[in-house]
Amino acid sequence: MRLGRPAGGGGSHLHIEGYCPEEQVAAGGVILTVSVDGKVLKTSKIEAVGTFDIEIDMGAGGSNQEVVVALEVDRTIATPDDGRVLGLVFGKLSLR
Repeated sequence: MRLGRPAGGGGSHLHIEGYCPEEQVAAGGVILTVSVDGKVLKTSKIEAVGTFDIEIDMGAGGSNQEVVVALEVDRTIATPDDGRVLGLVFGKLSLR
């Protein structure tokens, strides 16, 4: 996804809020990899059911007006009813 940097500077911290469903951690923790502009910034192991909150320092704000954020999990689950392939639930992503 693409996120615009805040006007007037800032935007050096990426904030991610989400939810991990019970079915996802039944086989153990899920590895979440966060990349910005093609560079891996953080790998986190999500091991508990419920909400999670991750703050990532991206260093000094770049000159780009926007950044490209990629979120990847190492394992997905398929829903029994319709076969959708799902990872984690993300509620908020923002640059601060």
